[in-house]
Amino acid sequence: MTARSKTVRIKLSNGDSIASVLRSPPHFEKAVVIANGAGAAMDHEFISYFHEALADSGYLSVKFNFPYQEHGRRAPDSKGRLEDCYLRVYAYLVEQIGITPDAIVLGGKSMGGRIASQIANRTQIKKLVFLGYPLHAPGRPDRLKTAHLGAVRARMLFLQGDRDRLADIEKLRQTIATLPKARLVEFAGADHSFAVPKKSGIDPETLRQRMVNAMCKFIGP
Repeated sequence: MTARSKTVRIKLSNGDSIASVLRSPPHFEKAVVIANGAGAAMDHEFISYFHEALADSGYLSVKFNFPYQEHGRRAPDSKGRLEDCYLRVYAYLVEQIGITPDAIVLGGKSMGGRIASQIANRTQIKKLVFLGYPLHAPGRPDRLKTAHLGAVRARMLFLQGDRDRLADIEKLRQTIATLPKARLVEFAGADHSFAVPKKSGIDPETLRQRMVNAMCKFIGP
């Protein structure tokens, strides 16, 4: 039997609500939340690929819109509103689906992953997954967004392309070296969207499958 998708509405603290899609295989023990980046909503092809691949790998796979994306705005919400949204998704899985906190893995693409890292200590999760962590603004490797990572209690998996303009790979390696609970998996030739030049000879589908494999190995059965 194949995985099935169900769209739900999740209420936020201010009374607003956002859409979330839960894709579940016939049997699962763990849930993985993949939040989208700042520039695209949950129906973006990149997020949908991993949403489906993780469900096909045996996990309850969850994606959702942040409030500004839900309302068709381009500018991201405030830090507090983004964090509240992600926390409400986590609470929904615990309270409505009945998943134990330590069986939930939070993560996401770019901004979505960063928000997951910012709320991690307000949950009881054990693992975080980042698909292209936004280490710094484009061209500003002197201003790193890492101050909070050292205090994160959960184990962390960073999947990163070595051509990412938002994460100087050497700076990221140095950061990971200071985080005993973190692991870095690099993807040669990949940019922030994990796209690779045609001349590289790297098959994009093979690269994505390697990403899925790394995630599943980290998450566990």
